[in-house]
Amino acid sequence: MSSANQINRRVTLSLQQRLDVIQKLKNGVRDTVLANEYGVKTVTIRRIKRDEPRIRQLSQTSTRKLCNRQRIRKPLQDGLEGRLYSWFLQRRALGDRISNMLLQEKARELHEEFGGPSSFKASNGWLWRFKNRHDINFCDIHGESADSMTAEDFSRNFLRRLVEEDIQLQNVYNMDETGLLWKVLPLRTLFHDSERKVCENKIKNDRITVGVCANATGTHKLPPLLIYKFEKPRALKHCQSTLPVVFKTQGKAWMNPDVFADWLENHFKPAVRKQQVESGNRGKVLLLLDNCAAHKVPSEQQTDDVEIIFLPTSMTSALQPMNQGIISKVKRSFRHRMLRKVLDYPRGVVEFYADYDIKDCIDLVSDSWIDVSQIHIRGSWTKLLGNQKTEQEEEEEEEEEGHSCHISDINAIAETMGIITGETVPKEEVQEWLSTCDAAEFDLDDFEDNEEDCIKEGRHPEVEETDRLFAGLILWSLTQPEFVQLQVQVLKDYYDQGYK
Repeated sequence: MSSANQINRRVTLSLQQRLDVIQKLKNGVRDTVLANEYGVKTVTIRRIKRDEPRIRQLSQTSTRKLCNRQRIRKPLQDGLEGRLYSWFLQRRALGDRISNMLLQEKARELHEEFGGPSSFKASNGWLWRFKNRHDINFCDIHGESADSMTAEDFSRNFLRRLVEEDIQLQNVYNMDETGLLWKVLPLRTLFHDSERKVCENKIKNDRITVGVCANATGTHKLPPLLIYKFEKPRALKHCQSTLPVVFKTQGKAWMNPDVFADWLENHFKPAVRKQQVESGNRGKVLLLLDNCAAHKVPSEQQTDDVEIIFLPTSMTSALQPMNQGIISKVKRSFRHRMLRKVLDYPRGVVEFYADYDIKDCIDLVSDSWIDVSQIHIRGSWTKLLGNQKTEQEEEEEEEEEGHSCHISDINAIAETMGIITGETVPKEEVQEWLSTCDAAEFDLDDFEDNEEDCIKEGRHPEVEETDRLFAGLILWSLTQPEFVQLQVQVLKDYYDQGYK
């Protein structure tokens, strides 16, 4: 490719590349030489030179994720975020415990004090992006920092135990669960007000829990665990015993001790024993979990051949393998597959919602778990296993594979959204949609103290079927006169207000 073509093509430099440009300018490299080297215009090089103070300030508190980010946009509420972050650091220095709700309340207080757009609400999505921009982890919010030296000590002790007890990596497993909003589509794909109202209801109400589990070598992936709020949905009437997932029910679609104990005893242990027989790989099995109330099991379920190891709370986010891109990959694949499913319906999203049910969701979850490759899983154990490689020839390649996989997923989702809408969809818009979903699911994930009910008496699985019937009614009304559409919409609104 010629240098002229490179300059005409839009190129955006990452934060790390901008730091490199600044250093080269200080070393005497000319603007035009750097412009050719990075495939940008000379005015871009001059702008980087002018913005040096801001770029260096960003780099001082940035993780590698932010350093590799290409777009470095100021937040819309830049002044407010600066004040809020300063307040956060002061309170943390005093040892205060800071919750998500407290951050949002302080943000609203600062907004009222210093002014700003009336549309600012300190929403869950905004909070998620604020924490992401300032590298605030969930564990940081609760006053627990994932200290790197402590993590290194844990990893070193863990590896020492594997060697001393001759525990093979094939017998080391990790399981983690996450919330999943299983009906949410991007607003851009929704053409009618009725569709938007449907989607708004889904983002509030339709959530399942998905658990994934695999061993450290990626050679054994267990079927996903899927927790749904209704015990006998009509969509599963004739196939509940042959599902590609472990299907469990709980009144709020959450993990609790009963669901976990059942999964451990009746699914995890038999699956591991079968894998050991088939592979000829005997020995003790370790199952790593985050330390939450839902994962507590009676002592009689702690056997000599299967031992549960809880990751210390302060290190869970830093070390838990399934949190190192695996769950994110499953969610991206799920959302892309759901968008592709919309393409199967000539009438678009309304027709899709009229047909889409929990059985379709289960199939999408299963297929999305299949999309996670062995190399993805091996790479997710890198932080926990330290310098030890699960396969001698791979370490850096796995990390690069994970990054390119993320970019590839974003590109694929943008392309599918473009086919649905007939418009070019910016990748930033896709990332915004994924981030909004993650933020909503993240807030719902903090349910460790809510273990009370399994399936409460009075819950009706027919609600799901009624939703689909209304979606079908709306689909039919679109072919009718306007007054019919209005009557159908009024009926649907009445149902939403009275029964949601």
